[in-house]
Amino acid sequence: MRKTTTLFLLIFMVRAALADDDTHNKKVSLSAELLNMLALRNDTDFDRTEPFYNKYGQEMGFLGTFLKPMLTLHANDYIKLYWEAEIGLDLWSRSNPEISLNDRNSSNALGIKQREIYGEVNSNGLVLKAGFQRVVDISTLFINHWIGALRLGYQEEEYGIYLLGGQFPDQTYKGWDLTSSSFMTDVFVIGLDGYYNLLEELKLKTGIYFVDDLHLIDRRRQITALEGGIGYKIDDLEISLSSAYLRGYRQKGGVDLKNTGISAYSFIANLAYIYENTLKVEGVFSYMSADDKYEGNDSGAFLFGSRRIGPSVILSENDTRPIGDNIDKKIGAPDGVFYEMKAGLIGLDIGVYYINNNWLRIGPISCILMTANEDNSLGSSFVAWENNIIAEALFFDSKLSTQILMGVLIPGKAGAAAINSINKTDYKDTKGNEVSVTEPIYYLQTGITIRY
Repeated sequence: MRKTTTLFLLIFMVRAALADDDTHNKKVSLSAELLNMLALRNDTDFDRTEPFYNKYGQEMGFLGTFLKPMLTLHANDYIKLYWEAEIGLDLWSRSNPEISLNDRNSSNALGIKQREIYGEVNSNGLVLKAGFQRVVDISTLFINHWIGALRLGYQEEEYGIYLLGGQFPDQTYKGWDLTSSSFMTDVFVIGLDGYYNLLEELKLKTGIYFVDDLHLIDRRRQITALEGGIGYKIDDLEISLSSAYLRGYRQKGGVDLKNTGISAYSFIANLAYIYENTLKVEGVFSYMSADDKYEGNDSGAFLFGSRRIGPSVILSENDTRPIGDNIDKKIGAPDGVFYEMKAGLIGLDIGVYYINNNWLRIGPISCILMTANEDNSLGSSFVAWENNIIAEALFFDSKLSTQILMGVLIPGKAGAAAINSINKTDYKDTKGNEVSVTEPIYYLQTGITIRY
């Protein structure tokens, strides 16, 4: 019912906007991205042990179609409404449009997932943005989510300042009955950030964010993040540096139900350089602090928002289409809207490509991921080493793009500790043979994207 109502509302909004004779600068902008994607891997972890309940092997693969429509309604030169969704999540072997809504397999029918829906006012430098939207902190590592939020700010060409207030998706299930819903188990964020152009090529960013996390009953967590960053861009060179320092506490999080402190930090550096319009180099270095090996005391683990930029497809979030299996977040412990990086994280991603007039990109990608404290990752800091070859081409003024990527992921003991679901250390089978649990993953990924 909810999906049907959403589609009817969208159709009504478009027809009403197009039918209005008194336009007063009203405009309707509709765009879309259609992705057909193939992913194929020889395994989903580094352990080749066959589960006794698995009769289909350990290979992972899917063919899927994903449609992302984006609709903008301009009421005038200052006010607009934006709507973005993902219609589909349609795996060719799973989704079935012929299934009726009352069928016992109705969950396998087509679906819709709203990503952003907000209104925005922009007049004489004043900016107001209210609704469900993507919120990213300066470091991109702490807060990087689609949430309900209000942003109010003032911006000029040389500087800008913004006030943020938002609420993360509820971590405590309450069902559909609104009378049983409250704010007592929710996660809130307020923040103040902005930028200042020191020079035409040099931009300074600063911000402060406060998160009040109530998702665990009687275990309130409050964190303040102090962040700063700087970006430099000139001609074909672009460099950005940013860091975040977290300070806070968790109620009754320690021994004898004492409050425990939180003190953690992160650092990320990005570089992109294009040489004579034929060679492109990009690199990302990431660091997140770790906790010590003891439980029940103050925590030094950084709280990761689950999205880390980089050209890798398994060690960081997949840029073609995120599928939720990125290993960088799996080495952390899920805790509400964050991943607590008890072992910390050190990541380096490098891509070197041959490019031709912005329509062809081909070259190798190499990425390594390590933990910052081996005491929390089975005595080893080596998570995995990813190596890829990518070829990507754009046609018809970038309206059509094709991509093929092949690679191998070579794991370490720290990766086995985080990923393997059965055996996390080497062992002997029933015949006395030594069995390794750090076997490589080989994979293939292709995508065809059409943009409207």
